Amino acid sequence: MLPKYKLVDEVVREQNIHYYNVPRLGSYLAVKLEYESCLFEEAFDEAVLNYADVALQKHEQQVKKNEWEEQQAEEKLAKEENGEDYSPEEKEWDEVKPAPFKTKKVQYVVCLNTMGKDRKYNEDQRLYALRTVQMFRDRWEALERENLENDVLAKLGRQEYDKVYKELYEAQDQSELEKIVEDAIANHMPAEGEENISDGEKAMVGHKSKFLKVLSTFYAPNQAAQHRAKQERLDKEKLKSAGGDRA
Repeated sequence: MLPKYKLVDEVVREQNIHYYNVPRLGSYLAVKLEYESCLFEEAFDEAVLNYADVALQKHEQQVKKNEWEEQQAEEKLAKEENGEDYSPEEKEWDEVKPAPFKTKKVQYVVCLNTMGKDRKYNEDQRLYALRTVQMFRDRWEALERENLENDVLAKLGRQEYDKVYKELYEAQDQSELEKIVEDAIANHMPAEGEENISDGEKAMVGHKSKFLKVLSTFYAPNQAAQHRAKQERLDKEKLKSAGGDRA
């Protein structure tokens, strides 16, 4: 369906036309661009829940399909052993698919004019303008749906990754971090006869060692190496300073 429009053949003869500058001869065409937008937060939240529910329904349906196929295979085997003919039973499965995205209406106006050229829009030009706006509207809606679907799938993928991580690796990583902190504090303990470090210093050593370990998990080798080199340089300067104070 072509969009609605308003065409003024001669703007100088239309009393409702407002000029910001000097009036000029020509035509004015305003085309309504109205489309259903789905790129907003509420639509995203609902789509995430819906896609997760659809994934669960598909899984449950697949389990039922597998059970059905196993049952049919057992019936076929039993009939063949008894010398009976086997006629497979037909069963239709409902298609499980996501609900349409929630949308809200967005409205714009595409304006064209021939003012200063003293000519009207002919029928071909008018239709070309309307079909162009229509094509732009349809593509805009399709692109927003594609973008929202990609965002939803990415969100669900991250949720699945987080779920697997928490179930399998989180406790292991936490244990490793605690071991690193303990080793770092043990390495900073003073030698016999020297003054013991305070709880605040122990905490600082623990935070620093944990930070460096977490930092190393990001793929930024140059930045991590520079940071470690800087920290080592600062540590050496502190040791030299401490040695000078004792002297």
